[in-house]
Amino acid sequence: VGYAVLSTQVQTTGSLGLAGLSGPVTVTRDSYGIPHIKASTDEDAVQALGFVHAQDRMWQMDFQRRVGAGRLSEVLGKGALEKDKFLRTWGFYRAAQQNYAGLSDRSKRLLLAYAKGVNAFIETGNLPLEFTLLRYRPEPWKPEDSMVWQKMMAFDLSDNWQGEKDQVALVAKVGQEKAARMHSPYPKQGRTILSSADLAQSDLLKDQESTKKSQVKLNPQNLERLNRLSSVVASLNLEPFDGKGSNNWVVSGRFTQSGKPLLADDPHLSMSAPSLWYLASLEGKTLKVVGTTIPGLPAMVIGRNAQVAWGVTNAGPDTQDLFVEDKDVLLESRVETIKIKGESDLALTVKTSKHGPIISSENGQNLALRWTALEPNDTTMDAFLDINFAQNWQGFTKALERYVVPSQNFVYADISGNIGYYAPGKIPIRNGWDGTLPASGSQNWSGYIPFTELPHVYNPPEGLIVTANNRIAPDSYLHTWGSDGLFAKPFRANRISELLEAGKAKKLSLEDMVRIQNDVVSNIWRTLEPDLLKVVAQTEREKDALERLKKWDGNLLETSSEASIFAAWYSELAKMPVDELGTTLPAPYFNDALWIKAALERNDPYCQENEVGDCATWLHTSFAKAISMLEGKFGRYIDTWQWSELHKAEMRHGAFDGVKGLREIWTRATPNAGGLHTVNVGSYELDSFIQHKGPGYRQVIDLGNPTSSLFVNHLGQSGNPLVPSYTSFIQMWRTGKYAPMVWDGVGDVLTLTP
Repeated sequence: VGYAVLSTQVQTTGSLGLAGLSGPVTVTRDSYGIPHIKASTDEDAVQALGFVHAQDRMWQMDFQRRVGAGRLSEVLGKGALEKDKFLRTWGFYRAAQQNYAGLSDRSKRLLLAYAKGVNAFIETGNLPLEFTLLRYRPEPWKPEDSMVWQKMMAFDLSDNWQGEKDQVALVAKVGQEKAARMHSPYPKQGRTILSSADLAQSDLLKDQESTKKSQVKLNPQNLERLNRLSSVVASLNLEPFDGKGSNNWVVSGRFTQSGKPLLADDPHLSMSAPSLWYLASLEGKTLKVVGTTIPGLPAMVIGRNAQVAWGVTNAGPDTQDLFVEDKDVLLESRVETIKIKGESDLALTVKTSKHGPIISSENGQNLALRWTALEPNDTTMDAFLDINFAQNWQGFTKALERYVVPSQNFVYADISGNIGYYAPGKIPIRNGWDGTLPASGSQNWSGYIPFTELPHVYNPPEGLIVTANNRIAPDSYLHTWGSDGLFAKPFRANRISELLEAGKAKKLSLEDMVRIQNDVVSNIWRTLEPDLLKVVAQTEREKDALERLKKWDGNLLETSSEASIFAAWYSELAKMPVDELGTTLPAPYFNDALWIKAALERNDPYCQENEVGDCATWLHTSFAKAISMLEGKFGRYIDTWQWSELHKAEMRHGAFDGVKGLREIWTRATPNAGGLHTVNVGSYELDSFIQHKGPGYRQVIDLGNPTSSLFVNHLGQSGNPLVPSYTSFIQMWRTGKYAPMVWDGVGDVLTLTP
């Protein structure tokens, strides 16, 4: 233990020489471990960022680039081979290499400076414990290594191909008519990000052309192959989940106490150990930003500079399509050599068509994937870097013109009092088909939505913009964005809007933003409450539980036993029998409160269990199962069924979580409030109630008093489990506390010199 502590310590005080710097740089780490970097040039500031990222997160950065490059087997052995095959076939790293050449000169300079900083640490610093355990040293960092993790982030937020695969399975099993009944449409009164008035203001209000669904079928072997690929994706922690996405909103100064805009953002992704996010401030000659970075990337991903602030949530357009290629289509081939620890190399032949990589080829049917992230000229890195330098709305939107994927809902505010919204990216135009099912190889995209016709609004008259992965615009929007299934139901968006509207009259404060960001009232409960309370309780325990629910306000607090009762009941309802579907449907398919509500109200035949009973019977059966489970787990006294005992947030290590003895060193867990679709998302696995995804980063910014702004991540700054800053934020995050979001810090000072 002593050796492990000493051999992984990094230098945070004194002076240290770094080749390539043009002048001295100071790095002040505050009590949270947040570095405040000050340099005389922008390149020096970014080089220092690369250095401190590597000091605190070198293993995470190396692991991430190995994921992107499909090189996990080199260090983890043959158990990672299927992951590498998948990653090499899709060609993430190859695309990153191709895209680097098309970046701007400034972006290339900053990427190279960042790589110099990382490599300076690799050459001189103490490496993290993971390298010692796996007995290898990281290779020098290259700009493409930064580019590829941006690709993997895009993949994490783009899962249209899985939606097509699941829809094919559903239609094949039950037919088109029944399949249509098993989707709940986006509510007609559900909040959209842009209103019809917003569309009219931005000249985006026009009639749509009708589209038709594709009718191309997949053979059973290809369908099974895609299901196996989904399992590989899940093993990489990149699978879709209920509540995946983010919240953000911006409020005009007309409705705030400071008289300037308020902006809030909290992205919901996998909560790994260490955290995906890394808080920092950077100050160079023209660069002056504070917020959150992602180790491996040289840009401030979310945050503010001296003039503007921004936040992002996933916009969810359909940017991926599966194409069933014609039998005589011309395919190109290349050989990928996969090195495997302790084994002989594997030669993997990868084939591509004009649409993209052949991701499945079974029984004579070649299935290609086309996706904007794998296309030439992906300049998203330019966009993220340029945003850091934006001084106004014009500069901000100019930066977004370079944005490709993953399309995000950007909210914007500046110190002059302006607010805005833009959803940038390359969004395919499909003439005559909608992309919800695989397409014929003879079909193709006819172009992309022009930047000026993408959803946007500037200073909307309502003075409020809210996004929570909900539907972007009404049907009257100029273009087709994607099917309803790509959007989150408006539970979070409605609750945020409700709280903001209620606070307008008294003027909203930064504290109000914090309160809203940590709100755990369940709009799922509010939606289902009238139907669920119709259940007829039979045992004394059931009657007691039902009486408690009748008095419950829907708050999923840690101390609430009602929260446990509802969550356990909802988990059972989401397992609605539907025997005819077998195992081809994803397990949480019915994790849709609107569908459950409609099924209960129309006495849907899917409520029947083994063709016996009706929805009233299933309502009680599911309730009884939930009560029985809780009683078996916690005992007969309902007061002990607290949500904190059932619902834990768990942060897992990417390589060692499944290794007994090592898991305990890195993985962390904490009780947590919230649940499915609460504003403070506490998404969990329906069978275990364990939370692996959620708001890994939170920020609230007051443009009237920027130094009062706040931010936090879910775990800590360091990737070293032997130092305090590994978990410096976990209890703050759990209890809704934040660190000050400022450029200047007090603490250890390290001077980097040329």
